Amino acid sequence: MNARPYFLALTLALAPTGHAQFSPNLPKSAAPQTAPTPVLVEEGLSPYFLAVASKLELGGTSFVYAEQQDTFNLVADLLDGLIKTAPKSEGFQLPEGFSIRTFLHSLGLDGVKATGLSSRQLSVGRYHSRSFAYMPDGRKGLAGLSGGPAEPFLLHGIAPTGSDLALEFPLRTKGVVAELLAAFLPLLPQKEREALEAQLDAKQPPVGMSLREMLSLLDARAALLVRINPEQTFPAGQPAPIPLPGVDAALILERLEWLLEPLKQQFLPLLADPKSPVEKTEKDGILTLKFRSPVGPAPMDFQPTLQYEASKDRLIVSTRASFLQSVLSPADKLTTQPAFQKAWQGMPSEGNGSLYVSERFLATSLDLLKQSLQQPGVDAALREMAGPLAEVLAGKLSQPQAFCYANQPDGTLGV
Repeated sequence: MNARPYFLALTLALAPTGHAQFSPNLPKSAAPQTAPTPVLVEEGLSPYFLAVASKLELGGTSFVYAEQQDTFNLVADLLDGLIKTAPKSEGFQLPEGFSIRTFLHSLGLDGVKATGLSSRQLSVGRYHSRSFAYMPDGRKGLAGLSGGPAEPFLLHGIAPTGSDLALEFPLRTKGVVAELLAAFLPLLPQKEREALEAQLDAKQPPVGMSLREMLSLLDARAALLVRINPEQTFPAGQPAPIPLPGVDAALILERLEWLLEPLKQQFLPLLADPKSPVEKTEKDGILTLKFRSPVGPAPMDFQPTLQYEASKDRLIVSTRASFLQSVLSPADKLTTQPAFQKAWQGMPSEGNGSLYVSERFLATSLDLLKQSLQQPGVDAALREMAGPLAEVLAGKLSQPQAFCYANQPDGTLGV
């Protein structure tokens, strides 16, 4: 049977009125020249679709939309049913009346009503992807760990030229720990719950605060910067040492004054001794601690330097004073480099977490992976499996990569 006429008849019958349709019987010259207009349904339209789609891009290589609430409730109710029918054991017992749905709700996992993902290929071969988790009631429970409202990215202002890895992320339990403890503590037997409560409320020297107090205050952000120095190498590993490149690195922490002040009072007096290996200077509200001499020979000639600027509530710990100066200098920033600008194309300037990885970092990492697979004693099966994978990654990750996410009033955007 020739199915073509039946397929054509079905296509025409289902076609919405007023839209051009492609007919396989027409010659190419007679085919419609305009693309069909996308149809947005009226009956059955999701109440969340437009909110999610407005954060994504249409017309690329992929577009995915899915609602989560019904799936969440279905899984939670299924697990609740299994718990009720499961035989009682002499071991761990859930509290009477415990509900998976209620427990997951207290963790905020049902706050995501819908998700979406879009992707398109750029002319340079890189893919630009966007994702959005729609949370119309705001971030609750575990979602609060992603940070507060979006703010200007830290790496845009501090990452120096030549940075090969720039990572920033929130350190936030403020406003979250109480919700999580309220969900978890009732699950513990009374004796274990009381022991944990006592640990949470015990004062921790030298800070003088309890762990519960510290978790209720923690709302900081951190960044890690790494710059590779391929001109410096040192052998590592046995029996066939692999030459590792030299590196400079800096760790940045912001909004930790409540923790750093009591630590300063405790430890700074110890540095007053002129024989101390650490030199301390304090000027214009900026505290600097620097090792008086390198801790080892080149390329391990690190000379750790710490700087705390009270007005910005910013702590920077660097492997060398020279790299610290690069971080502090307003000139020659990573954002001025064409490679970074191309990688950050189409991405926001504000958010909560971000990652930039240079082409040099990717190539160096893959090269070290390949060398490690050739080490004596490496399992042959692992070598056969990981070797081709490394070759595939080398082809796919031949350009700088960037990622960020940004909390918004109605959800979280990832780019």
